[in-house]
Amino acid sequence: MLSTVAGDFAAKMCSAENVPKNPRYRHADAAFCSQKRRDHIGRGTPMTMQAEAGFSGNAVLLRALRQNRWTVGLVLVHALATALVAARFHLAYDTGAFAAVGLLMAVLAPAFAMIIVLWRVVHMIRFVRPKRPLPWLIRDIRAIILERDRFYGALISIPAVVLFCANFTFLKSAIPVINPFGWDQFFSDADRMLLGGHDAYTFFLPLATPLITTAINAAYNVWLLVIFFMAFFACLSVEDMRARNTFLIAFVLTWGVGGNLIATIFSSAGPVYFAMLGLGHRLAPLMSTLHAFDKVSPVWSLQVQGMLWDGYIGRGPISGISAFPSMHLATSVVMALYGYRLSRGVGIALTVFATMIALGTVLLAWHYAIGSAAGALIGVACWKIGGRLAAHDEDQITAKYLGAAM
Repeated sequence: MLSTVAGDFAAKMCSAENVPKNPRYRHADAAFCSQKRRDHIGRGTPMTMQAEAGFSGNAVLLRALRQNRWTVGLVLVHALATALVAARFHLAYDTGAFAAVGLLMAVLAPAFAMIIVLWRVVHMIRFVRPKRPLPWLIRDIRAIILERDRFYGALISIPAVVLFCANFTFLKSAIPVINPFGWDQFFSDADRMLLGGHDAYTFFLPLATPLITTAINAAYNVWLLVIFFMAFFACLSVEDMRARNTFLIAFVLTWGVGGNLIATIFSSAGPVYFAMLGLGHRLAPLMSTLHAFDKVSPVWSLQVQGMLWDGYIGRGPISGISAFPSMHLATSVVMALYGYRLSRGVGIALTVFATMIALGTVLLAWHYAIGSAAGALIGVACWKIGGRLAAHDEDQITAKYLGAAM
């Protein structure tokens, strides 16, 4: 029954009624419909017993496991590394982090689902323009919900992402224990050397105003919701499996390699804590300006930075200081690259968002310029690695499926 619904939906959505009226989008929707036909052809039809068997529940589950093997494999390696670090440094693993991340995803899931529904409404209005919009939208949402590849893919990938995020948080909080902050002076000097004797913030501060700084800080705060939404969306996606798997692999690599491994090796606190580490008041003008701006328009980062420092010195529950590389920017670059695989508009929007994050890394005193640049490069590198692994997997799965169908 489920396969019949999906197959009927693929045929109907590509019927004459649903051909896009705007010639500008004919090519894109033709490719989309062609992909849908390839995805759903044979489901629920009497063409061959092999075709129907190929889409049985067990076969779909096995295919989902294979499609997610790199993501799950990397998450398991990361989990093993977490256990080894905890044992080596006698750190108590807080299972509350896993519960907290899972609860956050559960709370955000309904809002994310509504965003996806809104996206389908916009898609219908701009590209499809059916004669009967409401029935089309109901069929569209129903097909999305009943898609078995989507269900099994999400069933595997969402818990993996939750586990990974919990372990990442644990390892990030352990950085000062494993390797105390010792690279801040080097990174600050490197910034000055590369920027002609100037600190990075001096290039941006003259252009900043209290309102501009608040806007940049707002983007910085929204970043967590955006990255969770993109991960949630990717876990549920089946339309472009290569792009989806590329993003999830890059997501794990960027956080694990950049935010845990490299961040631990080059342990640093960031410009905001430069004086607190006893390294001098070189960056005092930036902090004074931010505090002055905060009296006019809110600069929320100042409160967060204070809470993180309290956690670092044992006076608060929140911890996780790390300045190299900038994971805000690294993940924003990965999101922008994924966005272009979804649509040009999404890619442009996420590029603008990444640009605001890049400004915020320096202007809000979170990162040295060299840490921001390293974050961007790590994001690009992990995206390319993810793309190669996803393409290799796709070729193997396609060859295996075609061989089984012959």
